[in-house]
Amino acid sequence: MKIKILNKVLALIIILLPNMILSQEGFELWGMTFRGGKSDIGTIFKTDENAENLELQYDFFKTDGVEIKSGVIEASNGKFYGLAPYSGHYLSGLYYDSDNASGVLYEYDPVTNVYETKFKFGVDEFGASYSANGHRPEGSLIEVNNKLYGMTREGGIHGDGVIFEYDYMQDVFTKIHDFNDSNGRAPEGELTYASNGKLYGMTSVGGDYGNGVIFEFDINTNTYTKKIDFDDDVLNPGAIPYGSLFEASDAKLYGLTSGGGDYGFGVLFQYDFITNALTSLYNFGSTETSGKYPLGTLIEGPNNSLELFGTTDDGGLNGYGILFKYNITTSTFTTLVDFGDANNLGYVPSSNLTLASNNKLYGVTRYGGASDIGSLFEYDPMSNISSVLYGFNYTSGHYPYGSLLEASDGKLYGITNKTVYGNVDTTNGMFYSFDVTTNSYNPIFKFNSSEDGGGPDGSLIFSGNQQKFYGLTYRGGINDTGAIFEFNPVNNLYTRLYSFDEVNNNELGIAPRASLLEASNGKLYGTAYRGGNNNLGVFFEFDLSSNTYSKKHNFSDELGGTPLGDLLQASNNKIYGMTSVGGEGVFMEIDAPAGTIFEYDINTDQYTKIHDFNLESGAFPNGGLIEALNGKLYGMTSDGGLQGGGVVFEYDFTTGFNKLHEFEYDGVNGSRPYGNLLQFDTNTLYGMTSEGGANGDGVIFKFDIQTNTFTKVFDFNDTLTGANPLGSLTLLNNKLYGVTSEGGTYNLGTVFEFNPQNLTFTKTVDFNSQNGRLPVTTSLVVLNRNKLSTNNFEENKFVVYLNPVSETLHISTANMLRNTIIYDLFGKKLYTSEQNRNQIDVSAYQAGIYVLKVETNRGDFTQKIIIN
Repeated sequence: MKIKILNKVLALIIILLPNMILSQEGFELWGMTFRGGKSDIGTIFKTDENAENLELQYDFFKTDGVEIKSGVIEASNGKFYGLAPYSGHYLSGLYYDSDNASGVLYEYDPVTNVYETKFKFGVDEFGASYSANGHRPEGSLIEVNNKLYGMTREGGIHGDGVIFEYDYMQDVFTKIHDFNDSNGRAPEGELTYASNGKLYGMTSVGGDYGNGVIFEFDINTNTYTKKIDFDDDVLNPGAIPYGSLFEASDAKLYGLTSGGGDYGFGVLFQYDFITNALTSLYNFGSTETSGKYPLGTLIEGPNNSLELFGTTDDGGLNGYGILFKYNITTSTFTTLVDFGDANNLGYVPSSNLTLASNNKLYGVTRYGGASDIGSLFEYDPMSNISSVLYGFNYTSGHYPYGSLLEASDGKLYGITNKTVYGNVDTTNGMFYSFDVTTNSYNPIFKFNSSEDGGGPDGSLIFSGNQQKFYGLTYRGGINDTGAIFEFNPVNNLYTRLYSFDEVNNNELGIAPRASLLEASNGKLYGTAYRGGNNNLGVFFEFDLSSNTYSKKHNFSDELGGTPLGDLLQASNNKIYGMTSVGGEGVFMEIDAPAGTIFEYDINTDQYTKIHDFNLESGAFPNGGLIEALNGKLYGMTSDGGLQGGGVVFEYDFTTGFNKLHEFEYDGVNGSRPYGNLLQFDTNTLYGMTSEGGANGDGVIFKFDIQTNTFTKVFDFNDTLTGANPLGSLTLLNNKLYGVTSEGGTYNLGTVFEFNPQNLTFTKTVDFNSQNGRLPVTTSLVVLNRNKLSTNNFEENKFVVYLNPVSETLHISTANMLRNTIIYDLFGKKLYTSEQNRNQIDVSAYQAGIYVLKVETNRGDFTQKIIIN
C-alpha cells in the first residue's frame, strides 16, 4: 500500500513539476489571513506577480474541541477517534467576526503525535452555517467493520439530531438517519452494536410520550425502527435516558433512565431485542443510600458475572452519588461506595465505568481529589476495595467528565473538561493517559489550543539576511497569548520562535497585533497590544542570533498604549510608531487622549513620545508611519478630525505635526482609514479607507503631498470587488495590490490589483475559507524567488541516508547534533527528538514526502525526505 501511495505522489509531482518551476520564476506576493484554513485560525498564502493563482502555503493549526464530556475509542488502525460538541471559541469578536460553534470528529495518532479534525458539523466547506449533517455531536463513537458510527444531539433535516457513519479508511462522512420528534429526538450516549448485528440506542426526549425512546438501526439496510416509547408508567417505566445501552453476557440489553420510575429518580431496565420487551428491574431513590439520577451506562463485571456496575449523579449518604452493583441472577441491588465520604474518592462520578484487563473498574469524579477538582479512582469487585489513584490539577487538566478507555498499550485514556490556558480557566480540556501499573498521569495535548500560534495579525516581513519570513500571531503559543514565528519560503517550514508571556502576570506583553520590523542591527522589533506593567502593551526586541526576547518599554496612559500599527526605521536610524489610545492630548481645554507618535533609539534604548493626538488632530491611529522621499513621516488616524472620519497627516522632524486632510464620517470620499500609506512617486501617496465611499465599503485614494490635494480613485463594492480593506497597499510593476477583509463572492475577502495609470481595478482572488478568510491589518509582501538562497548540506558536511527510506533514517554530520525534527508538507511537526539522535525509525509513517530539520551548533538545516 505504501508503494502505491508513493507512486501516486511521485506521479503528481511529475505532472505539477512544470508549474512548480514556473511559479519560482520572477516575483511572488505573500500574505496572511487572520481566519480560514482547516482550523479557521489563519493561513499564509502566496500568489504570482499579478496577484493571481493563489496557493496556500501554511495552515495555522488548532486542536478543535471544547466542552467535551465524552470519551475516545481506539480504532483498528491504532488511532484514537472522538467527538467534541463545539469546535471552540478562539478568535471570537475581533474585527467584528465571530467563531462558528460547529462540533468536530477528530483523530489522534499516538505514533506521530498528530491531531487532525476529520469532519466539522454544522458548517459547509466555506465555513457557513449548515446543520443538515448534524450539529452538537455528543457521546463516544463505536467501530463496526472499519467504520465509525455516532450521533449528534441537534441538526439534521428536523433539527433533532442525526446518526452518521465515518469511513476512516476513505475519509468519507455519511449521514444515515435524521431523528424527529415522533420517532425520538436529541439522542444521548453512544450507539451499541448488538450480537444480532444491529445498532441500538436511546433518545433523551421525543417519541409518543416525549420521554425518549429505544431504537434499532440496521446498518445493512439503513433502516431505523423505533422499538420502545418510555412512558414513565406501568408499561415502559422510566423517562429521559441519558446514557447508552449495554449488552450483557445473557444477550440482553441493559440501561438506565435519569427520571421516572416509582420515585421519579430513574430506573434500571432490561431490554430483550428478540421479544421487544422492556422490564423495569430497579427504581432509584427507594432508600437514602440507593442513589438518584443515574446518567450513564452500565458495565458487566469480570468473567461474565452477570453483575452490572454503574454510578448515579446524586443521592447516597452524602448526596454526591454512589457506585452500585445489580446482580441479574438474584435481582439484587447493592450500594458499594458512597462518594464524598471519608474514602475521599471524590464527588459526583462520571457517567461510565471502565472494566480493565486486570478485572478492576476505573472511573473519574468531577470534584474531590487533592485539589477538589476531580479524581481518578479504582474499584476492585473481587475485594470490594476502592482507592484514589490521582488527583487532577489546574494546569494539567481538571473536572473530568468522559469515560476512560483502556487502549492496546494497557494505559487508560480520557479527557478533562477544563484546563488553565493563558492564565484563564477554560473549557478547552486535556487529552491524557494514565498508567495503572505506575500510577503515572501524562497530559498529551490541550483541546482548542494552538501552541505554534494562531490568528496571524499584521504582515509578514522578509529578512534578506536570514532569507526567511517573520511574523506575529495574536493568539496561540504555549500560553495562548501570541507568538513570534519564522517561515522558510524554500521548504515551507514553519517554526515558532517565542511564546509571549512565558513568565507570570503578562508582564512581558501579550497579544501582538502588528508587524515586526527588522532593524539595521539585524534584530527584530515589535509591539504587543496588551500586557506589560500597565496592561497597555509593550515595545520589544527579538535577537535572532540568540532567540532572545527583551522588553524595552511599557506603554502607559501618559505615553500612549495598545499599539496596533507597524513600526518604521527612518533614515536617522531611529524607530517610529504610534499607539492607538492614551497620551496627553487636549481639545478645547479638555483632556482628549487619543493616541501618540513615539520614537525609539536602538543605540541608546531610549523611548520618547513626540506627539499627542487629540480629537481635532486625529484620533486612535490603527496603522503605521512611512518616511517619504522628502524626509517627512506620513500616516493616518482611523478617527478624529473635526469631521470625525479620520485624518491624513505629516510629521516634520523640524516643525512637528501637520494635519493635511480630514475624512468625513461615513463620507462619500471615504472614512476610517486603516493601515499605512504608500509612496507611489515623488509627490503621490496612496491609501485606503475601511468605510465610506459611494457604497459604504471603503475607497482607494491618492494624496499629492506637494499640492496637498486629495483624490478618490476607486470605490469598493462588496461582492464585485471586496469590501472594508483594513490593510495597506503594495507596489509591484507600477501597480498596486492589496486585500479586503470582507466582500467578494463568499463575503470572506478578496485579493485585488489596481492600476493607477488607467484606474483599472481587478479582483484577482476570492477567499473561500479553505484558502483563508478575513485578511485584516496585512499588506502583501513582494518576494523575488530567484534571489532566494538554499542551504547546501554538502558544504556543511551533512549527509542524510537512506533517502528514499522505509525503516531507519541515518544522519551524518561533522557538526554537533542538537535536535532533529520531521514535518509534513503543511509544516505540521510530526516528530522531535528528545536527545541527540542520528537515527530515526520512520517505519510507522505513511508513504510520502516530508521535511527533515536538523539543528546543529553551526545552524539549522532542512532537507526533503521520501518515505516509502
